[in-house]
Amino acid sequence: MIVSQINYLTKLILVAAVCWGLIGISSLSVASAATSQVITGDTQKYRIFEGFAPTMQPWEAGMVTNPMPGTFEWWYFQGQFIDGSKTQTTLFTKPDLDNNGPLQPYLNIGITTPNGTQLGGLWNVDTSQFKAARNTLNVTMGKYWAHGDLNTTTLHRRRIIT
Repeated sequence: MIVSQINYLTKLILVAAVCWGLIGISSLSVASAATSQVITGDTQKYRIFEGFAPTMQPWEAGMVTNPMPGTFEWWYFQGQFIDGSKTQTTLFTKPDLDNNGPLQPYLNIGITTPNGTQLGGLWNVDTSQFKAARNTLNVTMGKYWAHGDLNTTTLHRRRIIT
């Protein structure tokens, strides 16, 4: 079972209906072809560009898009375990580089141990096992789920006993 409580503002990056060529994933950027202006990161300028309030609102933690062709959405979490291991977990509605298809949920979990060993992998989830609430963080992907608010998030992997 993986349970990670993150007791600080969880940075959730939600991207919807923006042409892939205008976004840099490693450093979120939005470019305007009309002005040749680039807005980098989750800044107030980016929030204004997207029509959001100056500070993150609780409803933004939930599902914002519809998983139609040309859109995708993800929830990104980082945390640290008591032993010093670090984790990064991302829940995706579909591949970011091939988002023209239907819903294809999957998650990516990476763990770096205290000695620097990297562990992790990708897990595809059947669409019938994907649920995401609107207006609040409540995402389920198979046996994995994320619940929370803007201050505390719980990530969980349900243990299956057979």
